[in-house]
Amino acid sequence: MKHKLLFLTIVAASSTIVNAADVKISVDTKSGAKKYSPYLFGRNTSDIPFQPGKTLDPAFETQLKESGIKFVRLNNGNNATKFNYQKKLTCHPDWYSNIYDCDWDMSSKVMNESFPGIQGMYSFQLCGYVAASKAYNFNDWEFNQSQWGEWCSWPLCGGGEVIDLAAKEYKAGDTSLYLEEWTTDQTTDILTYWKDELKRDMSQFIYWNMDNEPEMWSWTHKDVHPDFDPEFYVQQYVKAALAAKEKFPDIKLCGPVAGSEWTWYATSGTSKGHQFPIWEGKQMPWLQYFIMRIGQEQKKHGVKLLDVLDIHYYPSGEKGEEVSLQSHRTYFDRTYDNPEANGLYTLNGGWDTNIKKEYILGRCDDWMKEYIGEDHGVTFSVSEYNISSSYEPITHAISYISHVGELMKNNGEFFTPWSWYPGMWEAIHLMGRYSQEYYVPSKSTDVNMVESYVTVNKDNSEATLLIVNRSLNDEANVELTVSGMEIADGDCKTLSLANLPKSETFVSHTENALVEGDATVSKGVVKTSLPAKSIKAVLLKSAAASVESVAAREDAIVYPTVSGGEFFAKSAEGIHSIDIIGANGVHSESVVGNGNDFVAFDIAGKGSYIVKVNGKKNTTVTKVVVR
Repeated sequence: MKHKLLFLTIVAASSTIVNAADVKISVDTKSGAKKYSPYLFGRNTSDIPFQPGKTLDPAFETQLKESGIKFVRLNNGNNATKFNYQKKLTCHPDWYSNIYDCDWDMSSKVMNESFPGIQGMYSFQLCGYVAASKAYNFNDWEFNQSQWGEWCSWPLCGGGEVIDLAAKEYKAGDTSLYLEEWTTDQTTDILTYWKDELKRDMSQFIYWNMDNEPEMWSWTHKDVHPDFDPEFYVQQYVKAALAAKEKFPDIKLCGPVAGSEWTWYATSGTSKGHQFPIWEGKQMPWLQYFIMRIGQEQKKHGVKLLDVLDIHYYPSGEKGEEVSLQSHRTYFDRTYDNPEANGLYTLNGGWDTNIKKEYILGRCDDWMKEYIGEDHGVTFSVSEYNISSSYEPITHAISYISHVGELMKNNGEFFTPWSWYPGMWEAIHLMGRYSQEYYVPSKSTDVNMVESYVTVNKDNSEATLLIVNRSLNDEANVELTVSGMEIADGDCKTLSLANLPKSETFVSHTENALVEGDATVSKGVVKTSLPAKSIKAVLLKSAAASVESVAAREDAIVYPTVSGGEFFAKSAEGIHSIDIIGANGVHSESVVGNGNDFVAFDIAGKGSYIVKVNGKKNTTVTKVVVR
């Protein structure tokens, strides 16, 4: 007997965008796949109310848990340099060097109990001093009702006085009244204290900053370091690194936490201006000096002293939004002329504006290969980044994704913007929740404006093609050619962000600004469009990924595997039903057969399909193609 199963013909919808740029993107999902760090989906959390007597805002807690965030930097930047974990005090370098309460014990407890899936990063104190007493704080209210201004950076804690505000004259306070000396062994004792006494789960605190922006201490912590000494920091670093590795072998040391585009090259000095480290009579950029000295010390001690090369990046935004949306290229792009570069011109010690290409992390990679070795094993991170608050939320979202994507491509470890604006939660949610675990390179015919970040799962059955359109004015018609994965013809799901309002839109995984849609798939080519300044994720599944995982058996056969539309199935145990799965879903029909019979069925519509032949006890899965 012969049964006919008619599968509905697939009709591909098409759309045309008028006056749009045509961009072609290609990717082979089986070529160059590499696992990237999930900790790239991160942020600083200096605004989280972790201080004594405060509780977490429920809405914020939901955002943190449901956004897909994987990494938070908890050390408060420059405020970490003089943190005293024993007295739970720290120093505010931007507020008269006054001392205030700071409790990392509590924040680490909250992380363990409420956010076990998120990695938290703290910091070691290497300047030689920590906060000791709040008794000698400068009375900012009596001075000028706590108004903000440049005077707030004056070190007036400890009995300091303002002599002439207009002339910027003041008497600095006595540091012995509010600070105490602190050794590198003391600073690393927090590791054993947390592990042994507080019973913290230290697997959640693997990463530690080696202080913060040390080359700017002469500005931020001038009360104890009026002139920064690069070798002092290196020696402090090495002693702390050796102690930390002994106490906590799994630790990841992140340094030197360089502060800005200027100080990637020159250190900042209040009395001597910008300075360059000198070694054996040779002047060199600060990051080169640091890498060279760490390489020397690493060979001397036989211990890896640097796990993550960490920098900060604060592009000014003065060149406009279009330039800001290209700032991610500053890290590794050896063809990019950074319009906001300044420190770069001091690369060779003078001032040479003919030096055009920045690629700062690329340079660091070159230096590490020179001083540490080709297989140095050091990854890269940006633990502070800021974009102008004047930009629209969609710009913040595109910038976030662009920076994460650039680090994803180039052995990035974590990314934690300092300022957090509307649009960033939406970006981290789209990227963190919908990306797969392996990054795959892709090519774009207009990569600077329309770029894709492609990720696939372990068995190459699912892919997320995250596309950004950085153009301020032009929408884009995008044609994605996908190889390495068999995709059924029809429509696939998309998720988009565009025209975000100024107020925060991300509430949770189910309440946010993502707009669902679809894109057309035909013979491995996906066609879609993106408005100017927008983001779209194209979610793809291989034809086989649409069915449950079932081991193929010899009990049934389907033939031929390629035909004009008519197929036959036969099973030794009889066939109960056949499921035909394509882009439009599943067509299933019960049939009656026995071991001597076969079932014939038609599929109308070209493309790839999965056929499940369901017998009495077993199911056989076969792919067929209609041409």
